Amino acid sequence: MLIMREISMNDAQVEWDNYLIRFSDYNILQCYSFGEYYKNKSISTELKRYILFDGNKPVIMGQAKIKEIKTISAVFIYMKGGPLYNLSDSEKKNVKYLKKYLNEFVNLIKNKYKLYYLNFQLTSESGVAEELVLRECGWSKPIIERSLFLTYRVQIYKDINDNFKSFDPKWRNQLRRAEKVNHYFEWGNSDTYIKRYIRMHNTMFKMKKMKKFMLKDVDLCELKQNMKDHMQVLIVSVNNKDVSGCVILLFEKKAYYVYAASNELGRSYYSSNVMIWNLIKRLHDIGVNELDLLGVDPHKNWGGYHFKKGIGGQLVKFVGEWEHSSTNFIKVLMNTLFFLRK
Repeated sequence: MLIMREISMNDAQVEWDNYLIRFSDYNILQCYSFGEYYKNKSISTELKRYILFDGNKPVIMGQAKIKEIKTISAVFIYMKGGPLYNLSDSEKKNVKYLKKYLNEFVNLIKNKYKLYYLNFQLTSESGVAEELVLRECGWSKPIIERSLFLTYRVQIYKDINDNFKSFDPKWRNQLRRAEKVNHYFEWGNSDTYIKRYIRMHNTMFKMKKMKKFMLKDVDLCELKQNMKDHMQVLIVSVNNKDVSGCVILLFEKKAYYVYAASNELGRSYYSSNVMIWNLIKRLHDIGVNELDLLGVDPHKNWGGYHFKKGIGGQLVKFVGEWEHSSTNFIKVLMNTLFFLRK
């Protein structure tokens, strides 16, 4: 028997991640710690976690941020990285559970609120069956795209030399040039490393005249507070001068390339290439077998796309972002507000 159940915070602390890692499409955005971080980033929001059980077996699950406006009986719900549904080898069975979850979720909201807007961002690999089910359940693609739906996922092989061979020849040549320079690598998540990374990050985006992407110390300190050792920083220096760096999130056998930056000196040394190669070797040593580069967009960011493409990962298309609302007016309004904010 299929039953939808809301998971309390106390239960989630104990069982959420244990359930999560049973799904092949598990990801950092849906882990318990990131959910708490995601909730704390916004004022007056709650985090709700729902699991569809088949008997005692969890078959689909997702955590979502919820903002209520009780005076008008309205709610706005955002689920990043979910729901997760790839549990079985049978696509037909997985999609059946997805359909049930979507319908149950919408009914829960309809029974409590007059007005609602739902936004799910699924990072499972895209398939025709999933898109069909979403449309059958009344969901549609957003008018204004919020999230990237393409990424490269780099498999970290047992023989690390296979990763070296998978690099694009031009990318590999840049790596060889970088290796002629005496780079020094530091790995950790101390406040000192965070400050050093943010200094490079902000220098890069200031130089690119993209100040809206600049970070404050508190941004990464809050992430570290929730993620603890699941967040790590790699700093690359030459002659005691920082040249490149990146921020990585770790969860089970997967790693996520969250932020990366190089200053002018780092760009001249191709330090980003040697940083990635050092990162892959570190992840290999701690048993990680997948590095998700967290999105590419060749239209809006050709340079970032071209660099990530050279690392030799598999191009993956997500099921992506879908929305559902009580009225078309709410849907248009939310997309308009997003466009104005952007």
